[in-house]
Amino acid sequence: MDIQYAGHTVQCKSNETLLACFLRSGLPIDFSCKSGVCHRCMVKCTSGEIPEAASKKLPITHQGQNYLLSCQCIPTTNMQLVAKTSEDIVTQCVVSACSQTSPQIWQLDCEAYRDLSYQTGQLIIIMDLARTYSILGTLISDPEMGTSLSIEIQSHDLSSIEQQGLNIEGTDFYLKGPLSPPTTAPSERLQPNPTLWKQLGGDEKIREILTTFYQKVYADSQLAPFFERVTMERIIGKQFAFLKENIVGEQVYFGEQPRNSHHWMVISDSLFQHRIDLMRQSLQEHSIPQTLIQQFEMYELQFKEEIVKSQAWLKQVGDLFVDTEKYEECRLDEATVCDYCGAEIAKHTLVRFHTRIGKLACQNCSGHKHL
Repeated sequence: MDIQYAGHTVQCKSNETLLACFLRSGLPIDFSCKSGVCHRCMVKCTSGEIPEAASKKLPITHQGQNYLLSCQCIPTTNMQLVAKTSEDIVTQCVVSACSQTSPQIWQLDCEAYRDLSYQTGQLIIIMDLARTYSILGTLISDPEMGTSLSIEIQSHDLSSIEQQGLNIEGTDFYLKGPLSPPTTAPSERLQPNPTLWKQLGGDEKIREILTTFYQKVYADSQLAPFFERVTMERIIGKQFAFLKENIVGEQVYFGEQPRNSHHWMVISDSLFQHRIDLMRQSLQEHSIPQTLIQQFEMYELQFKEEIVKSQAWLKQVGDLFVDTEKYEECRLDEATVCDYCGAEIAKHTLVRFHTRIGKLACQNCSGHKHL
């Protein structure tokens, strides 16, 4: 069987596991027990059939989600695989104690069902089978205990845990992570690197990667609202031209630079990192090697300071700063419909419109608080 992994295509022999194939072929793969217990050899399948035995020993959170254990998988079809990231790793734990250490901090002590390699200061997400909690905890692992760890939790997040009963001794729950640390932006603008563009696969391949990426973005509850009035085809074209101009050096992008195109968006460090992670997953699904992914990410990270902010910025036009996040009034030359309620608006009616996106509000909607 042909197996695509880590930027290479290798032949898996009859009755040979993927792990054995990777080791024989010299491909990088994390592993330990070879019996399906440690889960370190887990990878994700983007194409091909996954044998039932390959995912049987995974936690229930990963079954049916295209994950498999390399040591348990004997391929029956050709397969395309990508390496796991820290965000793919889920560990089942049991609560041993929960206590308040300060007015703002609670400590959740637990035991894990498998060996951990967490380190102090790493971040995780506490989750259950139904949903992922928006709680990031600091791991305080005890190297001597191995499977024991403590998680620091902000007191205002404790109510979510109490509602799910995670502060009860003996209760099982899941940890996701550790999460990748936020990547650091380069201090200076990067010079074009046309060779990188070719190594990534050139125009056609990069358009395919961007299509995969924006399919994830438009399906993502955190990112989709930023693209409410933009078609996927349009944003793919703009991002393709922007990347090509920066990586190749050709002047093919004629849109606004990141500061102005994102000026109205309030984007946190964590949301920016979430976007980076989705792009990383898209690159991995197209079998882009990790070294090239890191080089590609640097071209996106160099604009981080122009995008991440705690409040909207004014749009800069030359030396002027313009407020586009406001409403103005005008009298219609032609009849139309309200962009908010869909009601008909007669000709010559006085309406309000948003100066950036141009959405019109009828007189009934003009007084609503969302305007």
